Amino acid sequence: MIPLNNVRVSDLRIELAENGLPEVKGTLTNESNQLGEVPIIQFNVIDQRNNRILASEAIALDSSNGIAPGEQMSFIKAINTNILSSGVTLSDLHVEIVNSI
Repeated sequence: MIPLNNVRVSDLRIELAENGLPEVKGTLTNESNQLGEVPIIQFNVIDQRNNRILASEAIALDSSNGIAPGEQMSFIKAINTNILSSGVTLSDLHVEIVNSI
């Protein structure tokens, strides 16, 4: 398992899918010097207006064959549709990586 501090998360964003549901997208890069599996990445979706956590999710990528140093994997994770209630817009939201499993 590649330690979280050796996994770079880039291009992290929240967008609406074609079906109108919110999803988190991004890219993970193995920055270690070893072949390994990507850990399960936990993240929070935060309302930047009041710093309230609206959703807490995890990304589990199939990297059982290993991901080489420098290799990248893109991900898309659907999130709870209720986060866009009470006048919250996509521009109000921020994604924060909090841990790995």
